[in-house]
Amino acid sequence: MNKLNKIFNLVLAVAVLIWSTPVPSHAYLDAGSGSMMTQLLLAGSAGFVVVARLAWNEIVSYVKALLDKFKSE
Repeated sequence: MNKLNKIFNLVLAVAVLIWSTPVPSHAYLDAGSGSMMTQLLLAGSAGFVVVARLAWNEIVSYVKALLDKFKSE
């Protein structure tokens, strides 16, 4: 098992090195691209906050229900 683990770690390290090397893309970014990326980041952040708040409300309501159940017993 130890030899298999070493081989897996080696393959994983080589894969990370290959995927992390830069590749020239020859792309052009115009002035609107930065604005679009900023808008994407802001909208993604706002969406994450909304989803996190909904999840937090679900967790709080579940814990309150559990506490009420234990109090009634």
